[in-house]
Amino acid sequence: MKKIILLLLLFCGVISAQAQKTKADSIIGKWKYMGAMKTKAVYKTDLAWYHESKATPKFEFIEFVKAKNTFNYNEKGKAALKTTYVVSKDTVIVDKIKYQIKAIDQKNLTLYRSFYIIKKEDGKTERVDEEQLSFIKVQ
Repeated sequence: MKKIILLLLLFCGVISAQAQKTKADSIIGKWKYMGAMKTKAVYKTDLAWYHESKATPKFEFIEFVKAKNTFNYNEKGKAALKTTYVVSKDTVIVDKIKYQIKAIDQKNLTLYRSFYIIKKEDGKTERVDEEQLSFIKVQ
């Protein structure tokens, strides 16, 4: 009886370990940028909620490569760029920008981030409450 319970616990542990690495593995591949949805505050919001961050690049394609956690991307009309990424549970950090993986399946990827401030080239700041990026998998 003890052996059966021990085997059952071992089996459940293996299944849960495989389920945890699914997000990191399923993000691998080339994704086409489909658009973004961004909301900005029209009312006074506590500045303590916000953190400084970079602006999201104007993606055309992104690619997560498992080897050395390489992230390739290009912006419209520009040469391809390469950086690294880190996946941790439901979060992916790319070029010091932290995104939450909102939804992912075999064909769709949705990244989300919230409450950040961007410094523009003219010296002004822009507060963004929420931003959601949508991608589809390229075959």
